[in-house]
Amino acid sequence: MECNKINDRLLNEYFDNELDEKTARVLSEHIINCAACGEKLAFIKGVSSLISDSPKVSAPAGFTTRVLSNLPLSGGTGETAPRTFFPGAIALNLKSLSAAAGFLLVFASVILFGSRHYFQKNVNVTFEVALQDASVVTLAGDFNDWNMYNTPLNEEDGVWSVTVPIKKGKYQYSIIVDGKKWYPDPQAEIDVKRNSKIKVPAMEII
Repeated sequence: MECNKINDRLLNEYFDNELDEKTARVLSEHIINCAACGEKLAFIKGVSSLISDSPKVSAPAGFTTRVLSNLPLSGGTGETAPRTFFPGAIALNLKSLSAAAGFLLVFASVILFGSRHYFQKNVNVTFEVALQDASVVTLAGDFNDWNMYNTPLNEEDGVWSVTVPIKKGKYQYSIIVDGKKWYPDPQAEIDVKRNSKIKVPAMEII
């Protein structure tokens, strides 16, 4: 698969586990060897986490009732009176729209450019394992919903590694070799407290 065939929609479907197994496997192999596509996928992960962690804002209690009670009613009909043209009201609406546009611009800036800041709030954990005869190696665990395609490792001189930004805590994980052989960590669980490197015990591919 070539980079010019990989767009944001495809990467989002890959991240959301919506691709068929063959397409996901081919894309995973490409991401391992393509830093640009790997960075795009990391950005999508960061934006998704940033949105899910953002605080939910609710309207104040009684907001709808107060708005409806302030609408002008025509005499005795119970219906909303026709709108009257007031230049001042238009100016007020334009100010409100400008404020709303400014808020959206700030929010968009946070989403587009805040992923780096988000990652800095996490702990960077490097997973490393020595494998000589593997073609594709990926990582799955509590931190990526046990998705075997989302976190591919890069190989150099028989050593496979990947650095993952995750929150502090305890996790379980497995190394997946060639998309079919799962090797759980014999330690059963890792306790992440700071930036660190985890050297997975050497394993023999059977």
